Amino acid sequence: MPVGEVVEIMSYGLNVDPLVARSRLAALDPAGPDDRHAAVGFVAVLSADFDIAVEMFGGPPALGESSLSAAVRDYVHAICLSRVPADLGVHRIDLDTPEGSLVAFLMSEAAMVSGQIALAEQIASAVLAMPGAEGGMRTWTRIVRSRALCFLGRLDEAGAECKAVLAETTDRPIANRVARGVDGFLAGHTGRQSELAVFCEDLRGEIPDPRSYADSVAFLLAALAESAAGNPTAAAEVLLYGGGGDGLPLLPLSLQAYGYDVLVESAVALAQIPHAAELLAEFELLPIHEHPMAAAALSRSRARLNLVLEQHADSILESETSAARASAVGGELYVIRAKILRALAEAASGDASGSRRDLDAVASTAALSGSAEVRAWALRELRAVGRHLRQFPALGWDSLNSRQHVVARLAAQGLRNREIAAALYMSEKTVEGHVAAVLEALGTTNRVGIGRELEGDEIDPEFVSKVTPRQREVAMLVARGLSNGAIARSLAISEKTVEKHVGDLFDRLQVHSRSALAARVRRAPADAF
Repeated sequence: MPVGEVVEIMSYGLNVDPLVARSRLAALDPAGPDDRHAAVGFVAVLSADFDIAVEMFGGPPALGESSLSAAVRDYVHAICLSRVPADLGVHRIDLDTPEGSLVAFLMSEAAMVSGQIALAEQIASAVLAMPGAEGGMRTWTRIVRSRALCFLGRLDEAGAECKAVLAETTDRPIANRVARGVDGFLAGHTGRQSELAVFCEDLRGEIPDPRSYADSVAFLLAALAESAAGNPTAAAEVLLYGGGGDGLPLLPLSLQAYGYDVLVESAVALAQIPHAAELLAEFELLPIHEHPMAAAALSRSRARLNLVLEQHADSILESETSAARASAVGGELYVIRAKILRALAEAASGDASGSRRDLDAVASTAALSGSAEVRAWALRELRAVGRHLRQFPALGWDSLNSRQHVVARLAAQGLRNREIAAALYMSEKTVEGHVAAVLEALGTTNRVGIGRELEGDEIDPEFVSKVTPRQREVAMLVARGLSNGAIARSLAISEKTVEKHVGDLFDRLQVHSRSALAARVRRAPADAF
């Protein structure tokens, strides 16, 4: 049986339908070479039959094992057993063979799912630079690289890679769906709330009954995006839907850790502390301690729960452990979140100077990352814990010139670009450029965010007297920069109801924009509520 035939069936299972690929493999001669055996194990993973894959490839390598079989073994160990394969590297890849491109993808994916983030990016980049890396497996290797770039904090590069992959996969629904998952992950980290909401809604419509590994990966990326965007309840909902419910059976062991981290975060955010403790107990039973990123996620969940239980010393220790484990393999986004948790635990313990020092270090790290996107994301994370940083170059008001300061203040008052242009005797295009610079410097995506950074979270007493309690809640969330969809999820009401409240607020307060509404909210003591 030619190796090329086996590779073609494996590629079909990855790109089109793993169940059909399994049927085609069953019709082949079982007495053939071990490449057919490798294909069966690979398709078992794609079909979320992880136990079968482990039964076939969970043990040590066989004598004389083919390169394809060895790559599938590494892949199964990484995905299903959360183990780091011993000999991952470009030196094992030969693109001149029929199975070469598939082996390259399997090795880069094994590095990625075993938590070797920097190594995954190195392997994928090297393979993509080789002559002969063509076709569908090249696209999947690019998907691996885009995911690795996300975790490395190189979000702008990840976005460019993802855009290219999306253009290549219009006729391959599975690859396109995972690529859109990466784009959703980026949306969550870059403030594109409306795009993230659309992606999550579309994903549930396209996959009413998730069954495959690729489906569960797309949902996991969506959940991580919602968590990064500050929507922990939505994150848990999309994760449980796509992961198969409690226990996340559609996710392999290596990825369940990321899922449990999301679930613990959601339970803590909803003040469901006993449930968070139960989830953490389940998390701790997972045999994931060889997996650096999974272990980092476990330490982060421990730190998060210890913080609300006021076990501050334990929270600080677990945060430090999480950051160290993630940093060792290039997981810079996890490093930032772990360091913010450490600073919060220090502040709660009474160590205000240590907390300020750590939060400043987070901002400095983000500023030095070279990625405008990760700087903006770090600022949003810092703002979520009440930290305003203005002393770092390219991170806040000090990076703006005098004209941009004026434009920012007018935008925060609710003026449109054309109104600002008329007031300052400049072109509307020039104003657009200044507003864009202000948004980047402040790490926000809209004019409401400018006002929040400028004036804080004070509330206008006149505003309080003119609106209902529910309208006050909606207005405060508008002032925080949330979209209607995010407000609806936060308050457990429909988006249509939110739209009605926003319209009523415009009428009552005689404003014509969300930024003007936010400006009206912020003019009084925060205890006005």
